[in-house]
Amino acid sequence: MSLSTNADEHQVREFTCGCCSAPAQRTWNFVLRDGSPHAVYFANSYHHAGQGHETWIDVILGSWGGEDHSDHVSFGCRVGAVEGSDSPAATAVQACLDGSAGPLHGRTLSREEALAHPWISDFWAVVDHVLEQDPVVRAHLYG
Repeated sequence: MSLSTNADEHQVREFTCGCCSAPAQRTWNFVLRDGSPHAVYFANSYHHAGQGHETWIDVILGSWGGEDHSDHVSFGCRVGAVEGSDSPAATAVQACLDGSAGPLHGRTLSREEALAHPWISDFWAVVDHVLEQDPVVRAHLYG
């Protein structure tokens, strides 16, 4: 499976964190698998005052190209510092914790539902792709 994104379609929006008023960035893009639409991701990168950097990523998987989103499923994860590791780690969480869920997201999965879902490996592949290829997320987490 070969994943890619189109740099020309990469979107970035600046906003202020609601909990600490620090700056934050929201990025999103389509992810293609072997050249065909495969997923959409939304990544919120926070610069929390007095805390380590973290990014919360929601990934929507399903079919693309029409108005029917009935097969869409949203997964979520947090990427950031964890005890006992010098590198950021990804942990599955409830999707759309920021309240962003809408019809495009389809069914938003809890952590437990995500870990048991048959598309979990596709989700982690998209997360890996975002961590490697999204320039805002990559710079935020890895410097």
